[in-house]
Amino acid sequence: MCGPQTPRPSQNLGGALAVLSCSPESQTPFSGSLVFHSRPGSSSSSSSSSSPSSPELGATMATHATFTPSSSAEDDAWSLDGCVVGIHATGDLRSSSSSLSEQALLHSFDFGRARPALAARRSGGGSMEVLLARPLEIGVGGDGIIGRKVTVWRTEAGGARVAEGIVGFN
Repeated sequence: MCGPQTPRPSQNLGGALAVLSCSPESQTPFSGSLVFHSRPGSSSSSSSSSSPSSPELGATMATHATFTPSSSAEDDAWSLDGCVVGIHATGDLRSSSSSLSEQALLHSFDFGRARPALAARRSGGGSMEVLLARPLEIGVGGDGIIGRKVTVWRTEAGGARVAEGIVGFN
């Protein structure tokens, strides 16, 4: 049951959401949600006519990413230390390339290697948040991330794929 002691970052953040599921070849259970959003008070629009509640009117920008493990995830299994998150140019989950070096990525970021001043922080409920090095467009087409495949790789395992999902509006 959710309450104030177990905040859910996907609530009230808007932006985009990717529900991540364990990849078929992963040896470690890894699942959860990845929310792309902006902090209240930050500039989240690239145009004055756009609004977070109507993303089709303009390009809303995400400045942060928050990962929340699923309730069934083991404590050690979901750690994002040593993980790279990649957003692909397409939304095709059928592609079978499993290593990071084989992928054509539109965007990528590393939770473990965030710039020192922007290092990831752990918040209540087991979530992990990082300030993105550059804002991501929450839109369809162009540089937008909606409808695109998201993959999480572990860098120390030779770029082994551990989870994947598709980005949608939150």
